Amino acid sequence: MAQELAIAATSELFARVLETPAVQALARRLEKGGVLSCESITPAAQPFLAAALRHLFPNRTIVVVTEGLKTQESFQQDISTWMGAKAQPLF
Repeated sequence: MAQELAIAATSELFARVLETPAVQALARRLEKGGVLSCESITPAAQPFLAAALRHLFPNRTIVVVTEGLKTQESFQQDISTWMGAKAQPLF
C-alpha cells in the first residue's frame, strides 16, 4: 500500500513538472534533435531530470555519461528510486 502511494505521488509529481513552461521548452528543443548537457544541473537533480526525460520521451534512448563507476552506481540507484517499478538501466 505504501509503495502504491509513493508511485502515485511520483506520477503526480512528474505530471505537474512536465506541464511547466520550462520543461515544455526543453521538450521542444530536444524534439528538434538538441543535445542536453547536465553540467549546470546539480548532481543530486540529474537523476530526476533523466527520469523526467524518460517520462517525456518513453520511446527514445537516453544516454547518461557519468564521471566514473561510483557516480554511475549512485546515479542508477537514484534513477531507480524515481522510476520505481519501471526502472530500466539507462547505461
